[in-house]
Amino acid sequence: VSVNGKFVDDMRAVAGRGSIPQNQKIDSNWTMDLGGEYKFTDNFAGYATIYNLLDEEYIAARRPAGSRPGMPLTAMAGVKISLW
Repeated sequence: VSVNGKFVDDMRAVAGRGSIPQNQKIDSNWTMDLGGEYKFTDNFAGYATIYNLLDEEYIAARRPAGSRPGMPLTAMAGVKISLW
């Protein structure tokens, strides 16, 4: 089992230096992910991951076509099979 945290600080929507103009600013965000894997046999394992565990709403980008949201709460699961 693993828990991962990711922090992205304030950033610009347009390249530049100095203070960020409010109309070009993308606010900072913090997300957490949770994942795990279980090995049933030497050749068969299952795994699951939940991205953005706390379902934080944030803006990921503002260009090229306006504000775009970040990834919402998302779950993924699967199996791993090893043939040799």
